[in-house]
Amino acid sequence: MDDLVAFLAARLDEDEAAARAAEPFYEDRDLVSEMVHIGFDAEVPQHAQRHDPARVLREIAAKRAILAEMSASWRQSWTAAFTTLYAIAAVWSDHPGYRQEWALSTGG
Repeated sequence: MDDLVAFLAARLDEDEAAARAAEPFYEDRDLVSEMVHIGFDAEVPQHAQRHDPARVLREIAAKRAILAEMSASWRQSWTAAFTTLYAIAAVWSDHPGYRQEWALSTGG
């Protein structure tokens, strides 16, 4: 469990650093409007809007709260804790530090 928690904490730190580095681009201009103006497909500005650093930072805070709760209470309900943490870890399943044993079973 400690390795999984450390893996998740490191990924959240990386995502936070990337979001904070992108903040000036979102603060200085309306990125979505600019992308539409220069002719991007509609999906691209929508994707950019969903990945606004402020939204990403809120998601990171939520995941850290879940991680803290699951880390503190996993002995009481280890199945729920591991299932929750495995689900969060799946976001980074393509990261070299991800372990295949963390993959959730699809049951079929």
